[in-house]
Amino acid sequence: MDPAELGELERAISLHWNGDWADAEALYLKYPKNPIYTSMWAELSVIKAGLTETKDDIKDARTRLGKAQAVARDMQLAQKPIWQKLEKEEKKAGVSAGGNTPSEIARSLYLMGKLVFAETTMLEASMDFKARDYVKAGFNLRSSWKQFQQAFEIIEKLQGQYPLREHIISASNFGVGTFHFAMSVVPPQFKWVVEAIGFEGDRDKGLAEVKAAVEANGYRSPISMFALTMIQNFFYEDFATANASIERMLTMFPRSALAQYLAGTMYRKQGQAERSSQLFNEAHRNSAEFLQLQLFVESEIGYNHFLLLEWQAARERLEHFLAATTSQGFKAFIGWQLGCCYAMLGRDADAKAAMTALLPWVRKDYDYDEFSGRRARLYIRSGMSEVEKALVIATLHFEHTLFDEAIKVVDQALSGNTTEEDKGCLYRQKAQCLQSKGQHDEAIQLYNAAVATEKALQKENIYVIPHSLVGLAEIYVKQGKKDLAKAAIKKARTYSGYDWEQLNVMKLKKAAQAAEA
Repeated sequence: MDPAELGELERAISLHWNGDWADAEALYLKYPKNPIYTSMWAELSVIKAGLTETKDDIKDARTRLGKAQAVARDMQLAQKPIWQKLEKEEKKAGVSAGGNTPSEIARSLYLMGKLVFAETTMLEASMDFKARDYVKAGFNLRSSWKQFQQAFEIIEKLQGQYPLREHIISASNFGVGTFHFAMSVVPPQFKWVVEAIGFEGDRDKGLAEVKAAVEANGYRSPISMFALTMIQNFFYEDFATANASIERMLTMFPRSALAQYLAGTMYRKQGQAERSSQLFNEAHRNSAEFLQLQLFVESEIGYNHFLLLEWQAARERLEHFLAATTSQGFKAFIGWQLGCCYAMLGRDADAKAAMTALLPWVRKDYDYDEFSGRRARLYIRSGMSEVEKALVIATLHFEHTLFDEAIKVVDQALSGNTTEEDKGCLYRQKAQCLQSKGQHDEAIQLYNAAVATEKALQKENIYVIPHSLVGLAEIYVKQGKKDLAKAAIKKARTYSGYDWEQLNVMKLKKAAQAAEA
């Protein structure tokens, strides 16, 4: 690989992750036969297509992926026989491996081609999934995994230094780590994909591999850091470690709208709305080059206003997003948020119109969409009662980690006229707050009280039962009552088609793993 190409790679990575995408693309196009450059060139188009969902952007992304795969395939085919021939000659001549022998250079180029082919095929599979072409997605995932696996088997045997080591280590560990972790948390409806690929997910192994990719300091280290931060924050809820990771990214790439976007969602989850909004505003400024990304950032600013019960400010942001977006991503959920804003403002006709408008945007098997569809249909049918408004507000307080405020809202609602169904929903919400505060005995009582209301629940509110059961399982695991935890998990698994099912299943899997430990 030409030294000039490697010399410009650090600059390319900086441009890529700082959001200077036009300059990054110009640099990538200088080296159309370099697999690393073509892979990152294709990746930009996949990000864009994933956000805009327009036919032209999707077509461009697939075209670029095809070109990157061709470059990677050509390098594999060219370098493998050279590597094998030179290796034999060097052994015969008694040439010792020194990190930069001709055979080692050829082997590294071969591995680089193989890894790029694997990662671009994985990107292609992600597009297939988004297009709901699940058969093709499964085929591409299997092909990608085989390429990563074959490369990894060679890499694991290598000792010491060798050409392109940091890039090979970062790409290989990111690839296998992504597979191992993602396949361990795949939703039930996609378990067949795991079986088709032919291996079982391994969460701990995947986490270790992604960490190794970060530490390698190669071209796939930034995206590995991105993935690791998401895992730490959203899956393990290891906020201290996740915050250190994202702050490192923000320092490394101070103009990265993507990093600022991720950081904004992270700090919101931790209840730091002010820091979250600051980051979203920075991301908004830094995403001017890419309108659709900027629109998503604006929707998140609207979400923060929604979280703080600032209905009018939220409405303005959410309406602007819905008027301009080309993407279906989160469109139904944002439509539901807009409907709620109108309902809270007393504009019931506008609320009903917003709820009606979102129904065609609901996509099957998307948690946010299906939740929004159920709630919208319920609103259209019967409006929003005072108890339902209280539940929305309490949920937002909970998300903002204002647990005592959420409990006050629930208690006030319980002091009024409530049906048995209302009580079930309110008990579960209060129990969730008490669990988060560490008041486990009180939480257990309320979760059990919520479960006892099952016969009174309409289908829209059946979520109360499986979510309460998983909450019970989590507490029982902490208390060492593993048999009770297993019983709650077993019962929770009998429910399907309820609000936030995929999220609850992920929590269920974590509890089940802990109960078996």
